[in-house]
Amino acid sequence: MQIMKNLFESRRLPYVAVLTLAVAVVTSLTYGMGSQMEQNVFAQNGSGDSAQLQTSNVTGELTKPAGGNPYGGEKTGDIAISSDGHQTKIKGLVSASPAEGNVYEAWLGDAGGSEYKLSLGQVNENGTIDVSQHMVNPFTYTIFFITEEPQDDVDPNSADAIAGVQLKAPFGQ
Repeated sequence: MQIMKNLFESRRLPYVAVLTLAVAVVTSLTYGMGSQMEQNVFAQNGSGDSAQLQTSNVTGELTKPAGGNPYGGEKTGDIAISSDGHQTKIKGLVSASPAEGNVYEAWLGDAGGSEYKLSLGQVNENGTIDVSQHMVNPFTYTIFFITEEPQDDVDPNSADAIAGVQLKAPFGQ
């Protein structure tokens, strides 16, 4: 009570009231803008390009190369790939181990198209694959594959695949 009396007598009460009102208005505007942005995102997604709205879940076996492809041979692991056209998650396990001084590296490739190969980084030492990336359009890729590379490889190009899987539609667009 004494604090209120002191504020009132010192004429600071109007300043406190104005400051409190300003904080309330800013908070209200911030919340309202956040809600509006969420609504705009939902509306945009609801009427957006159908290619960006597609989702894909690929599960299957990683296999050794066969018939000129980086896949199709004996099973060497398992893979699960999910994407909504922006966020792509890849989880898997390679049952083989690289030679001493080498590591496994995961890649996405556009086989039969641009032939572009995107490195996703090193496979974990225990053989697990755990990749999560925001991508512009992951559906342009047609294969996922693993290579064996020197530990401190400075060459940005991929070695030959030791295992892979062909990606099914909507991949390959």
